Amino acid sequence: MTEPLVPSETQTVLHTLGRLELSGTSFRQTRSLLLLTYLTLEGPKPRRFLAELLWPGATDPLNSLAVSLSKLRRLGVLGADDLRAWANVACDVQGLQASLLKGAVSEAAGQYGGAFLEGVASDSGTEYEEWALGWRETLASQVRSALIEQAEAVAGRGQFDEAAQQAERAASLPGVGPLESGDLIRVSTLLIAAQHPAREALEREGQDLGVSLPCSPEAARGQLRRTQIGRSRELEQLLSLGLGEWAWVRGGAGMGKTSLLRELASKSGWQFVSARSGLPYATLEALTEHLEGGEDAVLRRLLQAKQNFILDDWHQADPESQRLLIRLRALQPACRVVLAGLEEPPVQVGTRIELAPLTAEELTLFQGRTRRQMAFLRWWGPGSGVSHLPRHWRTGSKGSRNRRGGSIWRWS
Repeated sequence: MTEPLVPSETQTVLHTLGRLELSGTSFRQTRSLLLLTYLTLEGPKPRRFLAELLWPGATDPLNSLAVSLSKLRRLGVLGADDLRAWANVACDVQGLQASLLKGAVSEAAGQYGGAFLEGVASDSGTEYEEWALGWRETLASQVRSALIEQAEAVAGRGQFDEAAQQAERAASLPGVGPLESGDLIRVSTLLIAAQHPAREALEREGQDLGVSLPCSPEAARGQLRRTQIGRSRELEQLLSLGLGEWAWVRGGAGMGKTSLLRELASKSGWQFVSARSGLPYATLEALTEHLEGGEDAVLRRLLQAKQNFILDDWHQADPESQRLLIRLRALQPACRVVLAGLEEPPVQVGTRIELAPLTAEELTLFQGRTRRQMAFLRWWGPGSGVSHLPRHWRTGSKGSRNRRGGSIWRWS
């Protein structure tokens, strides 16, 4: 099986992000380049399958395929035998994915030259178009998510203008639809914190959706400079996992599940993975660079990697990734795994953590609170599931409002 190539500066590269062309050549035959695109991302495929995929209405699809294969073989970018065809060229998508995998967000953002196969005119058939659309949305969503996360990290250091620039790019990224409510809140908070002009349009959109956004730059900055409180017992419990042990963290919205897992990743160095739906094995892309070859091949790679990892939001993972991870658990890999979700664990685990609201004792560890802060804790304290306190609540800033949109003062 041919492993995907990662582009280098010297080799021929198939460009699919924002354009469709083969670097260093004048070759511009769209159908042949679409065939090459498919093979670079999906691996070797049978000739008959490719013929039916790309020439569904042709009188002789296999002959049409043979003509394209001949042209691409002369360029040295494709190989074929009597039964199969495969790509011998790197694709810019693979370089983008490699950058995202190693956390090089700025590099990935530079590689994302536009939406995948956007605007390419072709009559290759519905099945290919659906495949291309799936890749387009998945890649754009990956880049958007990475940009937002990086922007929040930058804002956490107090660099709000730089964070807002990244957030604006994430919001307007080609290839993906409007911001969903969760990302809308995150991006709006970043823009409001910097008083960025683009915030006004998102604020109106938030009002139309009934989404509560920070009412002032100070409030937004306070949310971005927030500090994890509590959960020390749970964190220590997860850090003490032995080799080969699996854990399940269960908690509803607002319980601090994701914050706990990110803190765990920060302290342990384990790979943090956010569950994603969409294409098969979309969730596992962060764990293995190569997804071709079917479920058994991906499973072997995960077993060989022996990589400790943390998976948040199991319920949002694509079914193929869920099925494969269940199989992985049965094989008892030599790694530590933490899964998190809303329901009962899908696999046998040695450690199970149920997140409950923070106790009054945990909350009272923070001394010197103002009257407004005390009201905040009563409203969001024990029984509320609060897991974060904005840093400005510790420093005594005034004039902020709570997450439910009302003045903190009126709850005292």
